[in-house]
Amino acid sequence: MNEVILPKRNVKILNRETFSRATNKTITMLVLTLGAMIIILSAVFITMTSATSQKGYELKQLQLANEQLQLTSEKLRGDVTESRSFTSVEETEKVQEMSPPEFKKYVTSKKSAKK
Repeated sequence: MNEVILPKRNVKILNRETFSRATNKTITMLVLTLGAMIIILSAVFITMTSATSQKGYELKQLQLANEQLQLTSEKLRGDVTESRSFTSVEETEKVQEMSPPEFKKYVTSKKSAKK
């Protein structure tokens, strides 16, 4: 009258793995994930470093060009100042062709004339 139910021994359990096999799969997946992350981050780092160094090179080239233009500008300003100077104007051909005045008349202000 008391019945005892015994477990069935012929039933197969599907998808059952050993602990060591599951651990090995997990470790393999972690190593692959970390490897992929390292490769991706390295590529990003190299790309960013390359872009930064390229911009630095372009900036240096522009600075050199700017310095060259400033030197040229200073030289041209010096040439303009020299060509406008009184001694340079006196040495021109047109001034040399002019005759000196026959008489000189000085213009003074009334205040300086009274003194």
